Amino acid sequence: KSDLFARSEELGTDNLVYLEPTNAVWNDAWRVTEGLIVQMRDDVSGAGAKFVVVTLSNGPQVLPDANLRERFKNRFGITDLFYPDNRIKSLGLREGIPVITIAPDLQNFAHQNNVFLHGFGADIGNGHWNVAGNRVAGESIAKKICEDALLK
Repeated sequence: KSDLFARSEELGTDNLVYLEPTNAVWNDAWRVTEGLIVQMRDDVSGAGAKFVVVTLSNGPQVLPDANLRERFKNRFGITDLFYPDNRIKSLGLREGIPVITIAPDLQNFAHQNNVFLHGFGADIGNGHWNVAGNRVAGESIAKKICEDALLK
C-alpha cells in the first residue's frame, strides 16, 4: 500500500481533498472535477446565464479552536486546510469563472465567536452546517455576490 492510501484509512477519503494529489487516482479526480466545472460554465453561458462557483466549508476548516485545526493538519500532514478552495479559485482565474470562497470567512467567524458551524449534539464540529453555519454562510455568500457584482 502506498503511504497515501495507508493514511486515507485513518484520515478518511473525504479528508484527502486537503492534500495535493500524489497519485493517478487523485490527479484524475481533480482533472474530472475541473473539467466538469468548465463544462458547466460552457453550458450555462451557452444558455445566456451567469455561472458562479461557490466553495463551501468542511468541519475541520472552520473549527473555532486554532489549536484543534493545527492538530488536525499536523496529524495528517496537511499544509493548507484551504487547498481545495484555492485549487478551485485557481481554476476560476485560468478559465474566467467567478469563484466565491467562504471557508476563510467562516473560519474567522468561528474563531472570533468561539462557535461551531458544523454538526449537532455529540457530533458537533462535523457533518453538515448547523443553524449558525447556514446563517453565516448565507450572509457571506450574499455579501460577496453584492460586493463583486457577480450577477450583473
